[in-house]
Amino acid sequence: MKIFQDWNMETYGEYLDTHIVSAVSLGEILMKFYCEAVPQKKAGGNASTDVYHKNSLINIRGAINRHLQDINRNIDIVRDKEFKMANRALDGLLKERMRSGTSLPTNHKEIIEPADLQKMFTYLKKGSSSPVILRHAVWFLTSIHFLSRGLELHHQLNLKSFEFKNDENGEYVTLSHDTQQKNFQGGIRSAEAPSDKRMYADDTECCPVKMLKLLLEKTPSDATSLFNQYDKAALANSERAVWFTSKPLSKRTFQNFLPEICKNAGVEKRYTPHCIRATTIQHLNDSGWEARHIMFLSGHRNESSLRSYSRTVSTSQKRAISTTLSSLKTQTSSATMCDAQHAVVPRPAIQNELIPVETTTATSVSSQMSYQLSMQSVTQTPGFFASSTFTNCNFHFK
Repeated sequence: MKIFQDWNMETYGEYLDTHIVSAVSLGEILMKFYCEAVPQKKAGGNASTDVYHKNSLINIRGAINRHLQDINRNIDIVRDKEFKMANRALDGLLKERMRSGTSLPTNHKEIIEPADLQKMFTYLKKGSSSPVILRHAVWFLTSIHFLSRGLELHHQLNLKSFEFKNDENGEYVTLSHDTQQKNFQGGIRSAEAPSDKRMYADDTECCPVKMLKLLLEKTPSDATSLFNQYDKAALANSERAVWFTSKPLSKRTFQNFLPEICKNAGVEKRYTPHCIRATTIQHLNDSGWEARHIMFLSGHRNESSLRSYSRTVSTSQKRAISTTLSSLKTQTSSATMCDAQHAVVPRPAIQNELIPVETTTATSVSSQMSYQLSMQSVTQTPGFFASSTFTNCNFHFK
């Protein structure tokens, strides 16, 4: 919204009062804005900053629409007929940029490489020996298990924010209160955020429940925040009963946590906190979890929003595809698959037989049993398959 107001001030020399502007006038202004607005030049800027990305323009339009709703204007700049020409202009502009080659590609949120993740966990498992590492470990592990964006969750947590429970799968931790999120602000019109997210204990040195318990144990009982400044004396003597003070960290401090972890773990690339969220969602997607399960953790309201995180093809799969295509040069009959997990499994030769397939997708989740019906040729089958012919088909029933 600020971008739109700044452009209007620069173009017309006056502030646009969205409380009183008519729908027709706003539509005319928006049509001009979509065609003329360009990003502000930065020092050393190049041609790629000459135009807004497609998603940026769409997001600006959405922000303006939300603003109009917030001030109780009965206007919808996406659907109302007064904005039909403006939306056509935006659509035509984006298509023309695609044809002319000036459309900017989408840069997805970066995924943390497996080798870098391994270095990070090697560093974080030393949390029981240092207040700095312990604070990093709890922040990182809770970001993964509660799918935080990295900056929106942790400043809201206090010593009573977690409940420790047990079930047939073992000990786990869940949040004891709601937290404000980007998509769940807590107002009258706000939908409820997903609840009962769980972080289970495991047998590793970097057990998330163990690390959280240690942080609580080393924090003064009168502290009002879960994450606080460390006591300098504890750096020299880890045997001290208390490692932290009662002074909470500022919200902006969490932005430095992942770069600090990268530096201390020997990771050359400097990832941002949002990379943890993107990495977690991608890992769940690659592990076979359905979109509705991922949305339960991530808080996304629809699958289209989830697609910006979940790439449908992983890096190893892209490499396998490239290897397969390269084999055309040598007329090879079989391609090398780099990722055995995603390799094509030959169909069983047994006909008309239910084959049990046990699948486990994540720790602390009970195994599910499904059945695969393999058929090479079935004709004139009664019931569901009546009057149908199937050849070389696989059917999965759960």
